Amino acid sequence: TAQRPADLKSMSSRMSFDTAKRSPSVRPGSAVSSQTQQQQEPRFSGMFNSAMPMSDAPVSPGPMSPQYAPMDTPVMFVAASLFEFNIDRARREAGYPYLTYVEGEVFDVVAQKGELWLAKNQDDPTNSLGWIWEQHFVILSQES
Repeated sequence: TAQRPADLKSMSSRMSFDTAKRSPSVRPGSAVSSQTQQQQEPRFSGMFNSAMPMSDAPVSPGPMSPQYAPMDTPVMFVAASLFEFNIDRARREAGYPYLTYVEGEVFDVVAQKGELWLAKNQDDPTNSLGWIWEQHFVILSQES
């Protein structure tokens, strides 16, 4: 059956209204422009979101972060990997590389940033610091 023009107009206004309600970053009464929304950085790096393609944008060098953990670096907790993870070592977040690991490796976690943990592999004699993903790990012990 064909719809009458009045029905189409009503349907069009409902669609616009529904679309506006679905936008999570715009609140009623907000004067945020779409250009400002696009410039906002995401909360997490998205590095471990395998369903999305990797960005081709060049990685800008940030301030230098210490590459290695001193022997007396305080440890928040110890965690063991449940999965294997391999990634290009050139990828960085906040100046630190993403670490690669296999199932069963044990890490000393020294800091947290969202879903990422800054850690050092207990078997690494250089004490290299890097990011591991919390969802790949189980906490073995809390340091006090």
